[in-house]
Amino acid sequence: QSWPAEIMVSGAGMPEVDGLYEKCKVEYCGVPQWKHANQEMWIFWAADFEGGWVIGHSHFSGNGYRYRQFPDYLIAASNKLDKLELEEVMKKPKPPSPSDWEVYITGYDPPKFVGGVQPAPTSNFVGQ
Repeated sequence: QSWPAEIMVSGAGMPEVDGLYEKCKVEYCGVPQWKHANQEMWIFWAADFEGGWVIGHSHFSGNGYRYRQFPDYLIAASNKLDKLELEEVMKKPKPPSPSDWEVYITGYDPPKFVGGVQPAPTSNFVGQ
């Protein structure tokens, strides 16, 4: 698999999510992850526990909000493959798209997300 050194995200939602993400040296779930050039935000593959690509402050789902991208090929595979076959597909993701992100809120009530993340995000990432 060929992975891009940089991903320019646009139209993901809150302005701080958009921008340049640079590939990190340390992988997560067996594939690269990218760190935002100016923020504590990462793009990472979360197939081991959530499926699809995630932009978030942390690998742990309880830390604020996330932006999710479920690739079409993953959705199609989940509809027609058994669990073991789907797990094999999820081990070989294609690079994330710079767009097509959806807001996915975890851990807190939605009103707390107006204007930002509450509480302040933490940095629970493996490597940079």
